Amino acid sequence: MARDTARATSSILPLQRGQPPDRIVICSSSIGTILKKYTNCHIPSEIRATVLSMQSIVGNSALALLAPLLGGMVDLLSLRSSLSIFGLLVLVLSSVLLIGKERNDRG
Repeated sequence: MARDTARATSSILPLQRGQPPDRIVICSSSIGTILKKYTNCHIPSEIRATVLSMQSIVGNSALALLAPLLGGMVDLLSLRSSLSIFGLLVLVLSSVLLIGKERNDRG
């Protein structure tokens, strides 16, 4: 039974150990831990539950919107290409948002 499961998994995800999915899990786990520590240190306890709920809602909503898009891209391209494109988009959008925030704070 375990062999059948391993064979089925390897046909779905033909990746070697250490390729992008392993790195994604490590990065997402680290980000979650960092956000929880920041929230616990800097958000007053009276509103902490609300902030944590909002973080969860925003994260799950983004996943619900982006997962089908990423899946379609993987079907058309490859996993590596799709993740690279998404990574570049995140970098560009983050940069734009940070520049906009800094300009807003100045003026």
